[in-house]
Amino acid sequence: SALLVAVARFHRGAVAIVSEAYELEVSGRAMDRLLMEVFANSLRKQGAPDPLGLVKARLKLEDAATKVKKTLSSVDEARATAECVVEDYDLSCDVKRTKFEELCCPMYDKAKAAVERALLQASLQAADLAHVEVLGGACRVPWVQRALKEAFGGRELSTTLNADEADRKSTRLN
Repeated sequence: SALLVAVARFHRGAVAIVSEAYELEVSGRAMDRLLMEVFANSLRKQGAPDPLGLVKARLKLEDAATKVKKTLSSVDEARATAECVVEDYDLSCDVKRTKFEELCCPMYDKAKAAVERALLQASLQAADLAHVEVLGGACRVPWVQRALKEAFGGRELSTTLNADEADRKSTRLN
């Protein structure tokens, strides 16, 4: 639900967190909200009442957005579908990866800035790091990978940890 960049130091079996930087506006959920707005606009054009104001309709749009986001991580176009989102209005909307990335463009610079803040706080540069590991569901999204790779000076990003099972509590050791 948020981007966390942590710089950690490993020494003789122990881990110390040197610095952390958060960016609350960069997350898989934020990406889902952007897609939900696109879907809501599509339904409004059909004459449907505002689906974002109705809990059941909002949940259907969120489910469709999550599926589209995951699909766009591996292909260039995805179709969002949901039946009877609001009243008798169905959702059927095509989304291209380029459009999705345009929507997410403001998050790109914020992701890079979070990396820069963490490195600055640790008094390090990207070249000083021995390893860069990314985890979390949003790390599968191609634009997120590009932003992080660019922020880390073109370094390869490792994804060896299980992105869906890892969380801050289980990976932070003091």
